[in-house]
Amino acid sequence: MLTTLSSADFLRACQILFSPDIPFSPSFVNTLDPSVLKTAFRKKALETHPDRARALGRAEADQSRMFQEVKRAYEALLPVAEKTVTVDAGAGVRRGHPGAATRPRPRPGNGPVRSAAGSYYRGILPGQRLKLGQYLYYSGVITWRHLIDAISWQRRIRPRYGQIALDWNIITAHDVVQILQNRARGERFGEYARREGFVSGFQHMAIMGKQNRFHRRFGDYFVVHGLLSERQVEILVRRAMQHNQMHG
Repeated sequence: MLTTLSSADFLRACQILFSPDIPFSPSFVNTLDPSVLKTAFRKKALETHPDRARALGRAEADQSRMFQEVKRAYEALLPVAEKTVTVDAGAGVRRGHPGAATRPRPRPGNGPVRSAAGSYYRGILPGQRLKLGQYLYYSGVITWRHLIDAISWQRRIRPRYGQIALDWNIITAHDVVQILQNRARGERFGEYARREGFVSGFQHMAIMGKQNRFHRRFGDYFVVHGLLSERQVEILVRRAMQHNQMHG
């Protein structure tokens, strides 16, 4: 017997495992790859595992709750990644027995193109402002896996705002918990910390300065890994800016 997963639940699971800043569209169902999903799950599971509650200065009950949310999100998305579900944009995701469901038929000139590196998007470029990574993906230049790997790479080499503030004894572990729990959805850690007085304006500038010294441009990932040349990145950056000017 088929059961349904609402579109809202599907999107919420995506936002838990991936970044809420990444726009999700019906094409995401087709391009979701098991290896990408598992990588995202392992990262989130490590961040939210109850054993890390003390080290992060969080209540074990809260950490356990987040960990369970991550597990449920992974379990909801895995059948989609394994292509054992069909997706109805209007009615949500219908789940059946493995092998019983089939992939949605791609329209001519639309849908993903499979490759060794993942799936390339070949749909219509969204008529809205896009970050560079989003523009590259929706332009069919990079795969979804490339996008996730590039985001992870950029975050790994840039020290976190909260960790710098902790190292400099500007805030405490308790402050970190308060900021994480009370900031608005999507609000940056540093923006909330400054607005609520956890850090002064000067301290904020100093922390941002240290972050920027380690900052690597998003496009550098593709040059470092031999996916694009510097010239190609420059051209694509200009095209992304032109796109955003048209949809500003």
